[in-house]
Amino acid sequence: MLVMGGSADKVVDREGLDEASFFCGVEPPVMCEGLPHDLMLASDWEVPAGKLLAWLRILEGGPR
Repeated sequence: MLVMGGSADKVVDREGLDEASFFCGVEPPVMCEGLPHDLMLASDWEVPAGKLLAWLRILEGGPR
């Protein structure tokens, strides 16, 4: 499981991300600096998309 959030999120703060990752057994959450709650709608959507792609590649055993 991947827990990811933005540092400029006004809905779920860092504490909430930490709690979610702990609850799900994932440490630490992936942070996207300066991005809001709706990561995929941000102008820098490529940043979280790249982090997600890297995580998926790790799952399949490919290069990071």
